[in-house]
Amino acid sequence: MAEAIGLRGGATTLYAGLAMLLASAAMLALLLVPARRGSALI
Repeated sequence: MAEAIGLRGGATTLYAGLAMLLASAAMLALLLVPARRGSALI
């Protein structure tokens, strides 16, 4: 049981880290792209 919980915890932390990286990348893209293109996408 402990090993299964550990594996699940590792997977959830891994996916949470990937989700945070994707979210931060998306926010950076939303902030940088309109600034570079003169706010043409808004």
